[in-house]
Amino acid sequence: MKIRTLLFFTWIIASCGCPPLVAQGLYWESTITAMGSEQSTKTFYLPKKMKTVASNGGQVIILLDKQLMININPLDTTYSELGFSAMEGAMKSSGAKMDANVASLKESMKTMPEDQRKQMEKMMEVMGVGGESKPWEVVATGERKNISGYACRKYLLKQGERDAAIVWATNEIAEFASMKKDFEEFSNRMMSMNPMGRELATAMRKIDGFPIEAVMGEGIRTVVTRVEARAIDLKEFSVPKGYRKVPSPMLQEGQD
Repeated sequence: MKIRTLLFFTWIIASCGCPPLVAQGLYWESTITAMGSEQSTKTFYLPKKMKTVASNGGQVIILLDKQLMININPLDTTYSELGFSAMEGAMKSSGAKMDANVASLKESMKTMPEDQRKQMEKMMEVMGVGGESKPWEVVATGERKNISGYACRKYLLKQGERDAAIVWATNEIAEFASMKKDFEEFSNRMMSMNPMGRELATAMRKIDGFPIEAVMGEGIRTVVTRVEARAIDLKEFSVPKGYRKVPSPMLQEGQD
């Protein structure tokens, strides 16, 4: 009788709106190839929450509902927190320093031999710095192919006459419809201080579907190798026990 009573009250508590320990979300794995090396990442998503785990164990948690980013470093069991407003300030500070460095570089380029100067100008154009900002355009092509088991369509991201990126996206992942709003919210917030970044974020919204493969710049290639809808434990978006809080490296860089 006591066991039945305990089970009854347990059912009552569970049915009265107590928050679940797990929720339905989306999980995917990716490989990133750049400069001859390859890294893997795992991404966990719930509405307003996202976590990326790198191959070295480092984690980045984004909590849109709290306007907060958390970096977790398992190598020294530390973590740091950074609010979106503070992040924007740090990014603006870094951008101002980059502008100053680019201005200094352009001044020194005036004395370079012509062939060397043209090579530097081309490199800066590929990196998207030092030149006149050109509008971004998304071109949906008729090319299609199967990547990681998904039917994908090819999109070209152009900046002026330059093909800046290629994205292959699929419409076969139904859960992406709700997730896309969260991505747009975050990218709009982060890109708001940078006109070029804002234009890129606006262009990316024209891509229809979940990006399975993307090639950016000079051979930086990202491929999603696995996607699945799964129940995700809410603990995935919390700092592990025993970790020590430290100042955000992004803020420290902004002060240097």
